[in-house]
Amino acid sequence: MTLQYQDVQDQNKVVGSQDVTGKIGSPIEWNKDKDGYIKLNVPEHYVLDGAVSLPGGFNSARQSYPVPVKHAVNPNDYTNIPGASHKVNETVIISKPANGGTETSTTQTSIDLY
Repeated sequence: MTLQYQDVQDQNKVVGSQDVTGKIGSPIEWNKDKDGYIKLNVPEHYVLDGAVSLPGGFNSARQSYPVPVKHAVNPNDYTNIPGASHKVNETVIISKPANGGTETSTTQTSIDLY
């Protein structure tokens, strides 16, 4: 059986796969971590998209099974989260008397706030 990791944010594009081997009609012996959770080879920069239900056994010789994944979000990077950051632009115009007229200078600053 092949697990196909599908990016739900990109029209279910297959971004990785994992082969699981065994005999038809037999249960799948999943590799588990120390806490008893099934260890999946989720592609780098992706996480599972919610709870995933996996098959318990092999039903056919050529079986593929979709596993929905989404882009992982770095908690220290707010640039990809809509509404989490704002760009502030500031323009300062200074006018002062000079040589019988006015002298004007302009300064612009931009800052990203998270």
